[in-house]
Amino acid sequence: MPPTVIGLDIGTSGIRAAEVAHGRRGPQLRRFAAATLPDGTVRAGEVVDPEALGVALKQLWSRGKFSSKQVALGLADDSVVVRQADLDWMPEADFRKALRYQVADVVPLPMDQTNLDHVLLDDFEAPREQGEGVRRVARILLVAAPQQLVDGLVRATESAGLRVVRADLAPLALARATGAGTGTEAVVDIGAETVTVAVHSSGRPQFVRFLQGLGGAHLTRALQEKFGWERADAERTKVAAGLLSSARHPDQPASIDHPAQYLLTDLAAELVEEIRATLAFSLDAHEDPAGQLDRVVLTGGGARLGGLPHLAEMVLSVPVVHLEEPGDLRARRGSRVDDLAELRSVLAVGLALGGAA
Repeated sequence: MPPTVIGLDIGTSGIRAAEVAHGRRGPQLRRFAAATLPDGTVRAGEVVDPEALGVALKQLWSRGKFSSKQVALGLADDSVVVRQADLDWMPEADFRKALRYQVADVVPLPMDQTNLDHVLLDDFEAPREQGEGVRRVARILLVAAPQQLVDGLVRATESAGLRVVRADLAPLALARATGAGTGTEAVVDIGAETVTVAVHSSGRPQFVRFLQGLGGAHLTRALQEKFGWERADAERTKVAAGLLSSARHPDQPASIDHPAQYLLTDLAAELVEEIRATLAFSLDAHEDPAGQLDRVVLTGGGARLGGLPHLAEMVLSVPVVHLEEPGDLRARRGSRVDDLAELRSVLAVGLALGGAA
């Protein structure tokens, strides 16, 4: 049996790791652990303090008692280029060797400093641009990541005694975690600094986008500036207050009345509008992405803001759900899973579901 690969989500505010067991009844969450990171350890997806991250990872593995030290990392940074491309079909081994040369003109990064990968979306025949006949075409989702970004994550992770066997694009892991299902779904992960948008149709990715500076930490900083609070006080108030009752479902009014709710509601409305514009542009749906989406799934720590799912549903005109437990995944009896459900990471589970090494 191949060794188990642990999904490792390294975010700005914390780290989360998930171990999934693949059994006859489907995947089950076997182990999960999470920990916060000191401020400034990771910024915008890049490791700033590798020593602090290494220490945190060692502590996480000690507490989580994971059965393996092989990990899959998630890449979520706007320096990662994601493009759809139609290229001449080749056998897989030849395609990988030729990929760097075929996409050099469409990737705005130095090829000798870039890690490339791809997901095959379709395989079809198309008329030749010159001459008669048809040619076989491979339609791919191209992923190009700066080596500096990947190498920094890998070095810091391996300094903790772990071995990186795979680096997945975070949005693809998120789509994997929600389950293939049917129809077209947008998965929106709201992290501390980065909002990740991934659209897939019955499990097949269509596009991804990264929105930097719009996550939960943006709201926390705004509260600090407005009210002169310390970060911890602003974070607690954000979680406790949430949005105004006017932005919530009538059956779920705000439990408290606080001045911070006015600012939080304004900022949440700006975030949802940015998500709407991103979906509309990417789906080529102009002002109405609703006609091409069956539902929107919110994940990540920022998605726990009280009232946000209902506000998003009103603006997007699409059913919106808040997903904390990926798909039908459940903790296996006797598993080691942190009691703090709010720290669960859909991304970590999606990375773990990527398979063994």
